Amino acid sequence: MIIIVALLLWLLGTIIIVKDYKTESTRWCAAVTFVTGLATFSTFWHENIIEFLVNNYHISDSVIKIMWTTDAIMTNIGHNIGPYFILMYGLSFANIVPKNRKIQLYLLLAIPSLLSWILLPVESNYLRSPHEVMMHFRYLSIWAAPYMFVGAFFLIYSYVKEKSPPVKKYKLLTTLVAAPLISYAAVANVIARALGIDNAWRFFIILMPIQFLGFLYFAANYGVMGVKLKFEKLRLDSTIKAITSGTRILNHTIKNEVNVISICCDNAKMSINKENIDIDDVNKNLEIISSAATHLHEMVKRIREQMEDIIIDEKENNLGVIVKSSIDVIKPIADRKDVKIFMCHLNDVIIKCDEVHFIEVLNNIFKNAIEAIEPGIGELKIDCFKGKKELCLSITDNGHGISKEDLSHIFEPFFTTKKHTLNFGLGLSYCYNVITKHGGTLDIQSGEGVGTRVLIGFPDQKVILSPGIAEVI
Repeated sequence: MIIIVALLLWLLGTIIIVKDYKTESTRWCAAVTFVTGLATFSTFWHENIIEFLVNNYHISDSVIKIMWTTDAIMTNIGHNIGPYFILMYGLSFANIVPKNRKIQLYLLLAIPSLLSWILLPVESNYLRSPHEVMMHFRYLSIWAAPYMFVGAFFLIYSYVKEKSPPVKKYKLLTTLVAAPLISYAAVANVIARALGIDNAWRFFIILMPIQFLGFLYFAANYGVMGVKLKFEKLRLDSTIKAITSGTRILNHTIKNEVNVISICCDNAKMSINKENIDIDDVNKNLEIISSAATHLHEMVKRIREQMEDIIIDEKENNLGVIVKSSIDVIKPIADRKDVKIFMCHLNDVIIKCDEVHFIEVLNNIFKNAIEAIEPGIGELKIDCFKGKKELCLSITDNGHGISKEDLSHIFEPFFTTKKHTLNFGLGLSYCYNVITKHGGTLDIQSGEGVGTRVLIGFPDQKVILSPGIAEVI
């Protein structure tokens, strides 16, 4: 039975790494399964293989010593490296470590694992006395058990903090498969043995096949641990499965900008056909058309054929200038519905962002808000405030709002409440992906008949300057 569990763990690791080797958390997860499988195999090695060879064949002492050394190495890989891999899996799954600090933090967290190799003797537990085994695991439990519990905690934390319904469901299933096994291993394989209870870990042999069946079921039906069977790959770092092609984003951008250009052309025609030609109005509309064409050109430059991900080029930008640029683009649409736009608290706010993609995000959000507002009574308010760990851009409208049922689907690609065919349902999916790539958050609060509030959160490390911004506790 033990050999079956080891093979299942290796099989699980192989499936995970083959299906999604590009994702960091997937690689750590596969590493956890491989070293755990190796530690499990070490039990089969000394209880079955060594015992069988020693009892049935005449083997020299030097060969027996090599076999026991091999057993000790396999066991200690599981005990000394496994907990570190579990913590790395949890951290990468939650995606809470800034990229510029990952290497330093990962090396720092590896110190207890390295010290265990140096300070604790590499010897098979099978050759130790019960007291020696207990003392060994007492030293090990100082860091190994906390690492394992914290790793499981970050899996749960990642699920709790996730706002996108499809990704939240995926993270729940991954947590249900991984967290119980990790927690049980911490208790049974480290803490219990530190207390002198030596055989509690053997129940893992029963739990593992059950969890493996759960993995197969979830992978076949929903997607779990970066795997969706039937040769589909669920990407952990994005809610966008249907938007993996840059051409879809380009199509959506073209649709928005062409709409603006069309309105400006109509306005210009009306001004030209007046008895007294309104040159200023014509020039104003031509400037907006030029701005829309420039924005399209910039987007085309950024999007490569069949690209699998959005490329973010972060630079320091004035948030007020970016918002004003987006307002200038959608103002013709707002004017047609007599929507009043209010902007405050954005002067001199400097953030690190991709200007082109962020303007497109705002274009989508502003356009959605204006479409939801009744003509003649509409207001669009844009404000900024500081939270505990982020700077928030708030966009509020007094439109008809979004139903509770629709609110849970708004970030899904191709989902739309708009009936006419020019709306592809890609706008908010794209927005969510861009903001996530910036390390930020996108939250939408709404209800039928009460309007909608969109909150874009920028992490503190992306905020260069924010003078005069009130803090909201």
